[in-house]
Amino acid sequence: SIFASFYKSRAIFFRRYILAPLLKVSVILALILSEGSVFFLAYGYLMVSIISVVIYLPMLISMLRKEGISQNFSLSSMNIPAKEVFSFALPLLTSDLVIVALHSTDTLMLGYFHSTEEVALYQVILPLAHVNTIVMASFGTLYTPTTARLFARRDFPGISKNYWQTATWLAVLSFPLFALTFVSAKPLTELLYGERYADSWVYLQIMAGAYYFHVLLGFNGLTLKVLGKVKYVVIINLLAVMINVILNIILIPRYGALGATMGTAGSMFCHNLLKQYGLLKAGVTSFDKQNTSLYLSFIVATSFLFLTQLFFTDKIYILVPLTIVASFIIIRMSAHKLKIEETFPELMKIPLIRFLLGSS
Repeated sequence: SIFASFYKSRAIFFRRYILAPLLKVSVILALILSEGSVFFLAYGYLMVSIISVVIYLPMLISMLRKEGISQNFSLSSMNIPAKEVFSFALPLLTSDLVIVALHSTDTLMLGYFHSTEEVALYQVILPLAHVNTIVMASFGTLYTPTTARLFARRDFPGISKNYWQTATWLAVLSFPLFALTFVSAKPLTELLYGERYADSWVYLQIMAGAYYFHVLLGFNGLTLKVLGKVKYVVIINLLAVMINVILNIILIPRYGALGATMGTAGSMFCHNLLKQYGLLKAGVTSFDKQNTSLYLSFIVATSFLFLTQLFFTDKIYILVPLTIVASFIIIRMSAHKLKIEETFPELMKIPLIRFLLGSS
């Protein structure tokens, strides 16, 4: 986050997308070659985290020196506003509570009311459904400082523009992942997990839809935090947990894994709608009408792919190329909405990107 605040995106890219993945792949290769246990993998991932932090610290110190900030670090003169920081940060820990609750209470209740096999059928698809948020996780680090600077200037039109511009990027770049996990849920589940988990494709389809709905609405929760709407964030977070628990109590005993999926997905939908309402009250546009045509293109493309697998073929080797073609068309159609020359002008230097966007 500190690197993002000083526009040091190269350091973030090196640490998150080159160093960490390479170290994890090394651990996995060592696991395979040594025929190690799950403990080997756990300790390996722990070492990867430690090494990454150790490498990041000298980079951080070097950056602070270049920016002339390190000279201001003095314990004797440092003023730590602990009361202000903790009064803001501790209530916002409820956001983490929501994440834990949404993906823990359903599993615990499922294990209580049903068998471990039912738990496995539900749990196995969650990592695959969560793939829809990969792009969102990458953009979050850069979004926060930009929005904070706009809020410091009380530039609410600028915040709205930045919010929906980022949401557009998230929606377009995440669409291929959503199309794959939603439309191709059945063949993908059978391919990755085998016949034993073949029935889990329905759960994957529902959760993929819930996660993509979360992506479509962008960083609504993060924006509310930047705007200082702490009380409202805490209220809706606790409300989302209550909704999740109630839905799970009603649905899980009767429907099992399907009930857990519907309860969690329903809670995610409600939570996001509450966050959008909060944005509206805070002075940020809760819906961008200019994106209506873009959302319609998502619906048309998804419907086409869904009907194809429903009436013609559900072979993964046919659906994947169709998904790529549909994603390519959407990217070309949304090129002017992405405003790539303003947002990421460096990307236009890459020939493939220029081809995808139809730019000369």
